[in-house]
Order: sequence, then C-alpha cells, then structure tokens
Amino acid sequence: MNTNNHGGPREGAGRTPLPPEERKRRMSFTLAPDVADRLTTLAEKTGRTQTELVEQAVRGYFSPGDPLREVAAQMFGVPAADVTAEQRRAAKAATFPDRYGVRP
Repeated sequence: MNTNNHGGPREGAGRTPLPPEERKRRMSFTLAPDVADRLTTLAEKTGRTQTELVEQAVRGYFSPGDPLREVAAQMFGVPAADVTAEQRRAAKAATFPDRYGVRP
C-alpha cells in the first residue's frame, strides 16, 4: 500500500490526510473578473461581505431545489420566482465558467 497517497476523506481509509496548506490550495478557486465585480456590487447593495455571499451560494449549490435560480436572483436583483431562462443560463455560465467556455 502506498502511504504517500494524500487526499483521503478520513484516516484509516488507506490514505493519509492532506497537509493543511495543500488542502487549502485544492479547496480554493478564482472568480472571473466580471463575476467578482458583480459580487462586489451585490455585497455593497446588501451590506453583506463577499465571503458571506459566496458561502451562501455554495450552501445553495449543495441544497435541494434550484441553486442556479437563487444565484441568478441575487445576481440580477429579482425574486427567484421571476428569474428568466436567460438569467439562469448567465448564472450557470458565471458559476461554471470553464465548462461553458467563458474565459476572463
């Protein structure tokens, strides 16, 4: 068994845990400049921090329902029930830029 195989979810799973700095590097991501600008604007409008908004979006991604509709509602400042298909597609492209060919 290879004892240097990092990345296991728990000890005893045949892998050793990642060092904290490597785990942080793998868990980080970079937002496209236009998405970062929208996030800054939304944070200023709502009085919340960018971190709070990103955490909310990530929590929404893993919760049941349509998280992209919620993200689009926040991005465009409309109620989730009023989000159009075009707005949802824009939120999808902003959330998954590599998958949809959006490049900074």
